[in-house]
Amino acid sequence: MKRLIMQQLSRHAPSLLRTYRQVKVSRRRTRFVLTPDGFELCGDPLVGTQEWERAERRVFLEQIQGVSIVVDVGANLGYYSILAASRGKEAVAIEPLRENLESL
Repeated sequence: MKRLIMQQLSRHAPSLLRTYRQVKVSRRRTRFVLTPDGFELCGDPLVGTQEWERAERRVFLEQIQGVSIVVDVGANLGYYSILAASRGKEAVAIEPLRENLESL
């Protein structure tokens, strides 16, 4: 289906297709940043600040204290998986999107 749509765009709206491809490529431009927890993560530079999900991180760390395995469903780029692993937990990251999975 996607291939058919791309063919139609190429034929009938080439400038729209070029714009789509430029946006797609620009969204993939991420860089490695050092997080407050001391590990590198590929993503938005905001991740490297102290303000990034501070409350959620605190709650997450409290919740994993009594467990040895953490399953991160919808892991995205693996932030919480890496955070759990940095605390000595076995982390299992599950991510359905190929672009994100390739980064894990």
